[in-house]
Amino acid sequence: MIFDLFHLNIHKYLTLSSLAFAIYRSNLFKEDTISQLSGQIATDIRTSYSGGAVDAYIPENLFGEKVFVYDVNSLYPFVMKTYPMPVGTPTFFEGDIRKVDPNAFGFFFCKIIYPENLKHPIIQTRVKINNSVRTIAPLGSWSERI
Repeated sequence: MIFDLFHLNIHKYLTLSSLAFAIYRSNLFKEDTISQLSGQIATDIRTSYSGGAVDAYIPENLFGEKVFVYDVNSLYPFVMKTYPMPVGTPTFFEGDIRKVDPNAFGFFFCKIIYPENLKHPIIQTRVKINNSVRTIAPLGSWSERI
């Protein structure tokens, strides 16, 4: 059926995700909408992704108070469908982009400053601990490419 509809041999794809992406690329993808990246820009963008955060927060409620509990399973498809993503050919810019375009959208080198009293930090970074790399969401301040 896949071959009849999309002219793709399913035996060339190890996962359903790779097959779905091949169907998208070969039949639905608009030409010149996503650039093939390489070099330092590609390295910077790839290192900015750290994967999803998995946290469990135990609510503290008063006796008799109604508590709503949500189990969210992978928001990536919803977010990618609903919100804009940076596409096109990236350009390197040095300086304060807000002076040129206050609504600039893309990947930026940032200095993160969290208030020390924040209960649940959400911006992740990678740190090297005992010869291994760990993903954490720290308090305080640091510089990061995101």
